[in-house]
Amino acid sequence: MTHSNCTRWDPDEPRMRLAISELQRLVALGHPDASFEIVEMDDPCGVGLNITVDVEDMFAVLDPLMDALYELQVEQGLPIYPIPLRAIERVIAEMDARPKRRFWGDRAVVGVRHAEDDAGART
Repeated sequence: MTHSNCTRWDPDEPRMRLAISELQRLVALGHPDASFEIVEMDDPCGVGLNITVDVEDMFAVLDPLMDALYELQVEQGLPIYPIPLRAIERVIAEMDARPKRRFWGDRAVVGVRHAEDDAGART
């Protein structure tokens, strides 16, 4: 959805490019394997910096950015928004670690073993 009062920001504009580079640098200090994607945002209007990392605590990614974000967003008026994302490998591992769910009628039954589970384990 595009908002008519949304002013577009070019991520290649020099001040925005410098801001993006600084946030990437700060993230890389604690998370050298982080990957980044720059995206245009409509709500809020601005530039999003998707940060994909393989960590459990996503706040740990944002904490080191707080002072820089205050400077960039409040003092300089740059609409740049870091968005931490879990690496897909971590999401899959967390889903695999959950107990299997079986549905009986309209109820989910967690951790129930069935004969086909045992048969699969023996093959």
